[in-house]
Amino acid sequence: MLFTELKKIQDNDIEQTLAEKLEARGIDPSILQQELGGTEVTVEQLISEVVEGLIAQAADANRESFRARQRKGFEQAQAAGKSVGRPSRKSPESFRQVQQMYETHEISGTQAAALLGVARGTFYRWLKEAQEGAPQSP
Repeated sequence: MLFTELKKIQDNDIEQTLAEKLEARGIDPSILQQELGGTEVTVEQLISEVVEGLIAQAADANRESFRARQRKGFEQAQAAGKSVGRPSRKSPESFRQVQQMYETHEISGTQAAALLGVARGTFYRWLKEAQEGAPQSP
């Protein structure tokens, strides 16, 4: 969260802070406008680029650290036999009833999905999974 907020800092915020810090130390902030080595890059621009780069690196490291901890937590939960992710809304008994109504053309796929309280695509996916898992007759 900290690094996400730091990335929102604007260049002019960095530049203003630099100018204020220099003035507080009795240094003329106009030195920030000096070009470096005949280039069109000023001291101020260089410092801003360095600060932004450091913030971006810290944010990336923070994100990777979070993902590693998250991955480790998932692995530990799975190893302990706990379910990970959103629980299924599928109730086998109610699905079988709705599936039978759908297969006998009493209701449409849209109506079946509404009865189960899921999206139509979810109903069709469950239907496909049920058909793939059903024993095939010779």
